[in-house]
Amino acid sequence: MKFKILIVDDNKLNLKMIEDFIFSLDHSPLLACNGAKAFEEVKKQQVDLILLDIEMPVMNGIELLRQLKRDKSYSQIPVIMLTALDDVKSAVESIKLGAEDYLTKPLNFTLLENRIKGVLEKRKAIVKAQRLGQYTIEGIIGEGGMSQVYKANHIMMCRPAAVKVLKPERTDQNSFTLFEREVKITSLLSHPNTIVVYDYGSSSDGSFYYVMEYLPGVNLKELVETWGTLNEERVIHIITQACGSLGEAHQKGLLHRDVKPANIMLCERGGIYDFVKVLDFGIGVFRDEPEKNLSDKNRQYIIGTPGFLSPEAIQGSDRMDVSSDIYSLGAVAYYLLTGKRIFEEKSLQKLLLCHIQENPPPLSSICHHLSPDLEIVIMSCLEKEKSKRPQSAEKLRDMLLKCQRAGKWRQSGAEKQWKKIMEESKISPVKEKRSTIIKALNINLEKKFSDPQDIAEEKTAKLIQQNE
Repeated sequence: MKFKILIVDDNKLNLKMIEDFIFSLDHSPLLACNGAKAFEEVKKQQVDLILLDIEMPVMNGIELLRQLKRDKSYSQIPVIMLTALDDVKSAVESIKLGAEDYLTKPLNFTLLENRIKGVLEKRKAIVKAQRLGQYTIEGIIGEGGMSQVYKANHIMMCRPAAVKVLKPERTDQNSFTLFEREVKITSLLSHPNTIVVYDYGSSSDGSFYYVMEYLPGVNLKELVETWGTLNEERVIHIITQACGSLGEAHQKGLLHRDVKPANIMLCERGGIYDFVKVLDFGIGVFRDEPEKNLSDKNRQYIIGTPGFLSPEAIQGSDRMDVSSDIYSLGAVAYYLLTGKRIFEEKSLQKLLLCHIQENPPPLSSICHHLSPDLEIVIMSCLEKEKSKRPQSAEKLRDMLLKCQRAGKWRQSGAEKQWKKIMEESKISPVKEKRSTIIKALNINLEKKFSDPQDIAEEKTAKLIQQNE
């Protein structure tokens, strides 16, 4: 098996010498002159082993090693340190950070060959164990109650992908039915702002999985938590794209039922920045689909994430329709502008009652310079009566595009913000997603929750009181 070995050294003579040596071992050498260049190379293609110098400009070997090992996407790549530093401190630090080995220069190439063979034998075993169909698994990038998500590459096409795998302990018929249903629903959708499903199948060991496009990006929850609130132009730009995705789903009779900041990703696609992808239609439902077909017919459900639930979602999922997703999307827009959920109650019971009975604080009471027309549109999404909300995603999109600040968010501004994000933090792929069916069975409704918005992982529940 031919492996890709990345050689990182700022000395051109060393690079050439080690490159020739790697060729002689019948492997494919890749070259980088410092840690920053090496990290860019790792992001572009699969790397099986890194031979890493320590003392280099821009980003030294220790800094690169630290960055690789703290990122789930790259932490499994083995690293052998090759350095002129022979002090114990550097060696100990490298091994503690996760390096496989530490060799000093001038290199003993017989020793290096043996170390490379040993590391690659382990790598070969890992690659063999981490193969699903035509995809090679690189590392875990997220986990929920029912499944795990891995970064992967198609073996022949070398195309990156995200592979969602049903956990071994969740292979009961009900879990399999829900998992299969999720992929079938998502594969029905083709809007550019909806995540794309590539493949679905099972491995030789019986693991069920499906393959999605890999999205290096940031979800809206991460964006606001890390970089703060967004301006009006950008919010309109983002929400109108989400309307496109939901609009297609609604036209096909599908309700998302879990629209929230964590399920909307910002990506760069083909040089277009702030490109929206709507994720996780897994608990979506067709309006004419009996709820009893989705799980245990004797159970009742509140489905969604508490901070973004519509009143009718709390009162009973059979009352939900297109306007329920509109309410949740309005709550997302509110969050992007203010950094706050529409209700900040810590008690789950009080939070749910607020959605049913209370009006959220006006946007202008928090964002004092907000354009009145945008406030009117967003607050209309949050009306208690469904008939008073925009009656379709297309209608909401049209209303947003008529706002004063619509069309003012330019690609130049998006690119600038995107580069800022890239500089300040490694862009993460599809993140760990906590599922959203709220556990209310045996729950004390007076209990205080530090963050009720994130309660529960894919667990069924009784309906929490009808509150009028």
